[in-house]
Amino acid sequence: MKPPESRILVIDDNPAIHEDFDKILAPAAPSGADALGEAEALLFGSAASGAFPAPAPVGSGFVLSHALQGEEGFHLARQAVEAGSPYAVAFIDMRMPPGWDGLQTAERILSVDPAIQIVICTAYSDYSWDEIRARLGRPDGLLILKKPFDVVEVLQIAHNLTRKWEMAREITHHVQALDRRVEERTAALKASREHFATLFRSAPLAQMIVDSRGPERLEVNEALCRLTGCGPEIWSHAPAALRAIEASGLGEVLRWHHPIEGVETTLQDRAGMERQVLISSVIIDRSGTPSLLLMIHDVTERKKLESDIRQMQKLDAVGQLAAGVAHDFNNLLTVIAGNAQLARQARESGLEFEEQLIEEIIESSARAANLTRQLLAFTRRQVFQPRPISLNQLLENQISLLARLLGEHIEIVWQPVAAGDWVHADVASIEQVVLNLAINARDAMLGGGRLTLATSTGRIDDPAEANRLRVDPGAFVCLTCSDTGAGMEPEVAERVFEPFFTTKEIGKGTGLGLASAFGIVQRHRGAITLDTAPGRGANFRVLLPSVPVPDIADRESGLALSGASAGAPGLDILVVEDEPAVRRIALRLLQSLGHRAIEAIDGHSGLAKWRERRREIDLVITDLVMPGGMSGLQLAETIQSERPELPIILASGYSSELIEGSAAPMGPLRRFIPKPYDQAVLAETISSLPIHEKVDLERIVTLPG
Repeated sequence: MKPPESRILVIDDNPAIHEDFDKILAPAAPSGADALGEAEALLFGSAASGAFPAPAPVGSGFVLSHALQGEEGFHLARQAVEAGSPYAVAFIDMRMPPGWDGLQTAERILSVDPAIQIVICTAYSDYSWDEIRARLGRPDGLLILKKPFDVVEVLQIAHNLTRKWEMAREITHHVQALDRRVEERTAALKASREHFATLFRSAPLAQMIVDSRGPERLEVNEALCRLTGCGPEIWSHAPAALRAIEASGLGEVLRWHHPIEGVETTLQDRAGMERQVLISSVIIDRSGTPSLLLMIHDVTERKKLESDIRQMQKLDAVGQLAAGVAHDFNNLLTVIAGNAQLARQARESGLEFEEQLIEEIIESSARAANLTRQLLAFTRRQVFQPRPISLNQLLENQISLLARLLGEHIEIVWQPVAAGDWVHADVASIEQVVLNLAINARDAMLGGGRLTLATSTGRIDDPAEANRLRVDPGAFVCLTCSDTGAGMEPEVAERVFEPFFTTKEIGKGTGLGLASAFGIVQRHRGAITLDTAPGRGANFRVLLPSVPVPDIADRESGLALSGASAGAPGLDILVVEDEPAVRRIALRLLQSLGHRAIEAIDGHSGLAKWRERRREIDLVITDLVMPGGMSGLQLAETIQSERPELPIILASGYSSELIEGSAAPMGPLRRFIPKPYDQAVLAETISSLPIHEKVDLERIVTLPG
């Protein structure tokens, strides 16, 4: 493709000069030997005649425009610029009477076309170079051509200056293109930042951006303001923001200095309410500055829903247990009632009854009490309270309950580890995990089978393996739950821990049993895995971090505090109980311990007895749940408000949760005793209270109802 011809403007008041420029820069096409001869004359200087040497060869690539005066040349230059086809070079004569001279013309042309290359043509020294440069102000685009000039010199100037102009124009176009791209990218970046800012501000997930340069660069979105109860005016003020961070509990998270994923913790809002949250963070780059993007998912309502669902699952399981529990309880009642009747007949006949009758009554009563206690523990709601527990002991206590739940068609095999089975865990939560795994195994063995529960110990020291399981390296206790059911297909096994995923018929399962087990184990910083295949059952492994065996406190010294057991005078104890039979046995047990008992039939009666004989009463034992409008807890509160130093014992056939969830928690002067209780438990409970000599302290012991 032929390159475009460069445009040259010639301004001179002498028409002959214009003809000479045409011959040099834009000659007519010669033919044959004439062209060769002209080229030879041009190159070697031969055959020259007149004011100029021979004209330039064909194909010089220039298009010339002519003007006889400076003002005319200025108009041509301006029109060319406006038409988008500017001149590359302007050859301007210095003297052009009567109009503008060369410098005036050049100044005007440069005002409309700063990129044009200027060549001042002169035979005189009207201005010095310094004066010309001072007037035009651009030495890089200015040349002086002395008349008369040489053809080669004119050609060289024309070619070099037009090439320079073209290169400058290309560079300008390239720079302009770069500028446009920069502007486009800047606009795109600005739009992206505005889009990110909009998403950040309006995101339903609470988010915070922490700049490495300090808290004054802190950014929060509207969701975080709602979660923490702190408005933008607090977060925008650095000192207030720092106080809000520490008060909410985010300070500890921010001090980790590394990305995290799904860390469960508790935050506190401005009103002091605690929120359960999952926190994740990533490192982002903001204008070359590394920043931490914190994402906070409020799962308080989800946790409450999960707790409600787990409670529903427990209640559903209780319904399945009812038949088995009724069977066992009726067996125990048969033993108790039968032996009691035999003992009464022996007494009426004046015969001595066998001691074995009494022992069997006591033993059956203890088994019945343990059965009801298991049911209460199974159905109660509890807060998460981890403590050192023996996993073996927990499972052994649960196996009898599981046996009733699974049915006689499923054999339970228990294989405990010999030692090292202690973990730091919440008892109710781990019981829930075992229950859910057992129910899952039962549903996989509808025709019967074997459930194997086993514990073992081990270590995970490989960082890669620990990272895969998302646990910290160290020692673990492993609970294995294996069944002989049908097993699972791989696509099913991959989803068993997903919430609401179930393969059961509609109405047969919630799809939350294994999901809640997974969440509980993760909360204990453990892991749960599944190994299964069609036809070979399912093998669940629960890994929990192990802890050293805790010291067992010596409780024997507490027994010496009981006045009766230590040989001291007995105590005067007010017994408040609405059930006559229970009240009578309480009085007898206290009397057998050497104490004196004052009885009351309800809360109002007990308060009246207390106010009537407060000087002689050492302890008050009251049922927790009583009719008449005053509970045992209200009675204890009233009495302790009148005598704060008196200890309180609260007892009940219901769960201790009734006390734990109240506004009056247990303390050093309060105890809880579950019904049924025997002589030893009653003595130990009394002895655990700070009871001294009668002259120093009046006491209240509240008897559980």
